[in-house]
Amino acid sequence: MIVGELMTHDPFTVGADATAKSALRLLHENVVTTLPVVDADGLLVGVVSDIDLVRRLVSPDPRARAIRPAEPLPLPLHVRDVMTTPAVSVQAGADVAAVVEVMVGQGLRSLPVLDHRDLLVGVVTRRDLVRLLSVSDATIAAGARSLVADLDLGGADLEVVDGTVHLSWPAESGPGVRRAVRAVVRSVPGVTGVVDEDHGSEPAVP
Repeated sequence: MIVGELMTHDPFTVGADATAKSALRLLHENVVTTLPVVDADGLLVGVVSDIDLVRRLVSPDPRARAIRPAEPLPLPLHVRDVMTTPAVSVQAGADVAAVVEVMVGQGLRSLPVLDHRDLLVGVVTRRDLVRLLSVSDATIAAGARSLVADLDLGGADLEVVDGTVHLSWPAESGPGVRRAVRAVVRSVPGVTGVVDEDHGSEPAVP
């Protein structure tokens, strides 16, 4: 599956000149944890997360310990003062499996998605991945059968168990047809693996 098929379109964004307080309010009101920061042309210039904002807006309370009051922060604090730049992003045509690697490797909860002009077109989040992988077996099976039928590949019977597609083949199905069916089935949202009863299993990370 590619990112453009999974991502959240038209994400909430913020400008670098917005105040940190207004960005935090935008996060809260829309129940998101990260905002892409874009310029007037829609180009990505950074990202700002809830923790970026919170750690700069919360100062020590001298009543909690015998400490001197902290130096006051310059006001107003702006998004450009706290955002992460350059932002880690992904292209809309990228494989979702590559997104998983980036998220796990860098501990990210979301990634801005860019088109071929490098304009922001969406975001992909951990929640999107959970939604993808929680698709029911019945829905996966219906999608796989529909794709195989539409492409007139034929030759395979299938069942889905816990996200894994099990393929059974008639004797006359050739290797080309089998490869094509496997490739099509792996693209179905929610598929976590493909088991060929003749040739073993193949992983299908989304």
